[in-house]
Amino acid sequence: MQRVLVWDLVVRIFHVVVVVGFTFAYIVAKFIGEESSLFPFHMMVGLTLAGAVVLRVVWGIVGTKWARLSTLLHGPKAHLEYAQSIFTKSGKSYTGHNPASSMAIFAVFGLLMTIATTGYLMSQGYEDLKNIHEICANLLAFVAIGHICGVLLHTAVYRDGIIPSMVHGKKAGNPDGAIPNAAPVWATVFAVILFVFFGGLVANYSPQSRTTSSPIFGGRIHLGEGESQEGRGEGDNTDRGRDGKHGRYEEDD
Repeated sequence: MQRVLVWDLVVRIFHVVVVVGFTFAYIVAKFIGEESSLFPFHMMVGLTLAGAVVLRVVWGIVGTKWARLSTLLHGPKAHLEYAQSIFTKSGKSYTGHNPASSMAIFAVFGLLMTIATTGYLMSQGYEDLKNIHEICANLLAFVAIGHICGVLLHTAVYRDGIIPSMVHGKKAGNPDGAIPNAAPVWATVFAVILFVFFGGLVANYSPQSRTTSSPIFGGRIHLGEGESQEGRGEGDNTDRGRDGKHGRYEEDD
C-alpha cells in the first residue's frame, strides 16, 4: 500500500500540545510541588489544555474525515478482533484510528476535562474535589503510558510506521481514504487561539499576588493554594489568592 495523507495539522498539533502540556503539568504537580514558582504555570497549562480539548471536539465535528469523532466509534466486535489481531497478525487495517487508540482518545478527552473542571472548582474552595482531581491525573498518566505501550506493540507487530505518521501525517492506506490537504488554515487558527490564550495568561501573571487574568473571558484568576468553602467569605481576596492552592476566579473590579 502507498502512503496517503490521513492526519491533518490540527490533529497533529493537538497531539503535541497534550503530550507536552500534560507531561509538564503532571511533573510540576507530582514531583516539584505546590510551593514551587512553577505551580502557577501548571494551572495555566491545565486551563490551556482544556481549551485545546474543546477546540479538538469542535474539529471532530466539522474537520477532515479522519479527525471526525464519528470515525473513532468502533463496536465491541471491532475491539475484540483488534485485540486478537495483535497475536495473529491477521487483523483489519485501519486508515484512521484503530479501536485501541480510539478508546485512548476518548479517555484523554474525558479525563482532561475532568481534571480541568475539578481544578477550577477547587479554586472556588471545593477542596473535597482534590482526590478526584489527583485520581484523574494519575489515570491520565496511566492511559498515556498504556497508549505508548500499545503503539510500540502495534509497531512491533505490523511495522507500518504508525509513530512517524503523527509527524508527517501519512499512513499506509488506500488512496480513496486520503484527505485532500492538511487543513493548514484551520491549523493556524487552532494554534493562534491556544497561543493567545496561554500567552495572555502568562503575560497577565503577577508573581507577587499569584494571579492572572484570562485574555478571552477577563476576570482575575488566583493561582495559589485554595481555600475552604467556609473561609471564602473571610479576609482579603488578594491574601487568600496568595495563600491558596488552586485559587479562585473572580470578576475584575
